[in-house]
Amino acid sequence: MDLEREQILKYLQSLSPQELADLLKELPVSWGISVSPLPFVGGGFFVVHGTPEATMPFEETFQYAVTITNLGWDRVKVIRILRAFHPEWTLFETRRKVGGLMPVTVASGLTKERAKELVEALQGVGCGAILVQ
Repeated sequence: MDLEREQILKYLQSLSPQELADLLKELPVSWGISVSPLPFVGGGFFVVHGTPEATMPFEETFQYAVTITNLGWDRVKVIRILRAFHPEWTLFETRRKVGGLMPVTVASGLTKERAKELVEALQGVGCGAILVQ
């Protein structure tokens, strides 16, 4: 197949959005690569590609979550810590998140260091928080 880059681009532009999405789903499988969405501050995702073995160390760094098992004695301080960690959460969202049944996961997709920081801050105000891998 001797297709010029311009011909490939022209063909891709002629596809409907659904056809293009289907094609993009098929490519990683046919090429034998790993495509993984990874969260980052500001929303969206990064696409990591290469063999699954090549992407493992990078993916492992974002596999930590923080779970609250109990609020402890000072719910207000717990809410303040969570709002500082999640500035996009409103007060109502934060209160709803920690006001229900426990345990509840309050952060996921974190690096180990960032997750440890949050756990230590929550435990510092008497909250039962654990690091989950």
